Amino acid sequence: MVGKRLLVVEDEFLILGLMTESLSEAGFEVLEAEDGDQAVHTLENADQIDLVLTDIQLPGPIDGNAIGAKAKQLHPNIPVIYVSGRPESLRNKVARQDAFVPKPYTPAQVIAIIQRLLASN
Repeated sequence: MVGKRLLVVEDEFLILGLMTESLSEAGFEVLEAEDGDQAVHTLENADQIDLVLTDIQLPGPIDGNAIGAKAKQLHPNIPVIYVSGRPESLRNKVARQDAFVPKPYTPAQVIAIIQRLLASN
């Protein structure tokens, strides 16, 4: 999984920092976005993104559902992991290469899911 580039979208500073650090230590390159606008900009302009990890509830008009849809529009087979403390907020279809993770979660749980999704993709 070394060399895989992930986009992590999270508006809670401490969670974003923890996940970025944990994923970097696991060998991933991590791009960060604190809201939907930053995430869409990154999706449209980054050379490579292998997986998106996004919170569903984000400030502003672009939520995690919209980020997942944009990621699929630009890269149809990209795995998207949605996280939320409110499972009912997920409106997107979770395809075989995607996942939903309820909050609270541990970095180890998410890393295991990322490794599984990237290995099967």
